[in-house]
Amino acid sequence: MVQPLKEEEIGKWTQEGRTGNYAHVTWVISISRLVMGMGDVEGAMIEYAIESIPDLLKDHLTCAYNTWDELVEDIQDVPIVKLKQGRENLDKERAQDTEIVKLKLQNTVFPSSLLQQFAQVSLSTQQTPSPMYMPTP
Repeated sequence: MVQPLKEEEIGKWTQEGRTGNYAHVTWVISISRLVMGMGDVEGAMIEYAIESIPDLLKDHLTCAYNTWDELVEDIQDVPIVKLKQGRENLDKERAQDTEIVKLKLQNTVFPSSLLQQFAQVSLSTQQTPSPMYMPTP
């Protein structure tokens, strides 16, 4: 069977010879041709195709189709500007998530290192009593 649509392929321009199209459009056309060639003219497999579509694209679809042509048309009609904006937002969210994870890791490491630093500072700043004030044995 055809590979599931990968998130990084959404909105990516692909070229085959003289013709080109976006990878997500090429993917859905290939899927529809394959399953219809296998006899699914009624669209029974559409729901499985939709399940394999990443949310970046699925968020712009109605996800209620009676025919493969409807699915292909809906995917072709998604403005590339919306997909690019969605990708930018997704990249920002992932970057923020990464930073949050880094901060959480720092917070779990920081307290023990803070205690070590405090101990070193307090040991180094402790003044030894001057000989004049030292008790004599």
